[in-house]
Order: sequence, then structure tokens, then C-alpha cells
Amino acid sequence: MKARGVMAACVTVVLLGMGVSGLARLYGTQEQPAPKDTEADAVKLISGYRQWTKANDEPKYVVPRVAPGSSGPLPVPQKTADPHEGKFLTVYVNETGREQFMAKKIPRFTEGTVIVGEKLPSRETNAAPELLTVMVKRAAGFDPQNKDWEYLVFDGPGKKVAARGKQNESCAECHEVQQPLDNVFRRCLNLEVLNQMR
Repeated sequence: MKARGVMAACVTVVLLGMGVSGLARLYGTQEQPAPKDTEADAVKLISGYRQWTKANDEPKYVVPRVAPGSSGPLPVPQKTADPHEGKFLTVYVNETGREQFMAKKIPRFTEGTVIVGEKLPSRETNAAPELLTVMVKRAAGFDPQNKDWEYLVFDGPGKKVAARGKQNESCAECHEVQQPLDNVFRRCLNLEVLNQMR
């Protein structure tokens, strides 16, 4: 009799666990799955990125947001701070994502797209990056709420991962506003490129 009671309790716990898991999946509260690659794999993924398509010829200054109607640099209330504001940015995109990034008005990036942003202290084209911000389009189902992008932060030389996954929730929150454009900002592109998009 005791064995039957223990068995019933175990079945109840398993069923409850499945229910909680299903609710988490339904409401998008499950934790983002960890990618299977190691830090060395992540570093390899961006090695040689300066040979990829360079989205902007010159580093682009990221203007701090201002409150509507103000003439001064008053901060706009937002969930998270933009780590690029007040810095210069040069963006590179790999061959997988090049056409979507450079030519499509409404891009739909495929798995394997990698976008690297160099955060620079000045407009100098040979300035050493302070850090690299990276977006990697993962397989469908990786993180549907964030269009299956993984956000990573590397040190300036691109040799060490400083943050990834849940450590980068602020990246996902900021990029959320770009949902119609597959969560990708393209503020680095010049007007000529933007006007030729189809």
C-alpha cells in the first residue's frame, strides 16, 4: 500500500512539472536555451570579421536619445540604457546576412547570420574597439520571443566573451522595438544604401 502511495505522489509531481513547463512555454517565460558552443567556438565564429561586408565606411556616431520637444540632451525614459549612445559604431555582417542587411527594406535573416558592431571611442578608422557587440541568428526555436537571435558581448580584440545569454537581456529588450525588421537596427547605413533598398 505504501508503494502505491509513493508511486501516486511521483506521478503527481511529474504531471505538475509537465504542466508548469507547458505554461512556461505557452507564456514565453522559459529561460533562453544555452547554445551548445563553447567560448572558443564563439570566438571562432567572429574571427576574421573585418573581412566581412563593412556596413558603414566611417564610424557612425550614435546620438544620445533626447526627450521629444527638448533641445538638450535630456535622457528619454527607457527600460534599458543603450550601450552604444555617445560612442562611434562600425558594423560588419557575414555573407549569410549580407543581402538582407544591405539590400532589403524588410529583412528576414536566416540561421547563421552574424552581425558584429565595434564600439569605438572616436571616429578614427584605426581606433581599437572598446568592445564588440554581436548578434547570431540561431536555429528556429532557439528563442522565438527574440526572433532566435543570441546576443553576445566580446572584449575589444574579440578574444574573450564578456557576456551572453541571460546576461544580455538588455540587448534583447532594446532590439525588441525593431521587431518588424527582424530585431535588427541598421542606423549605421548611409542614405544612399537605404534609398536603394528593395
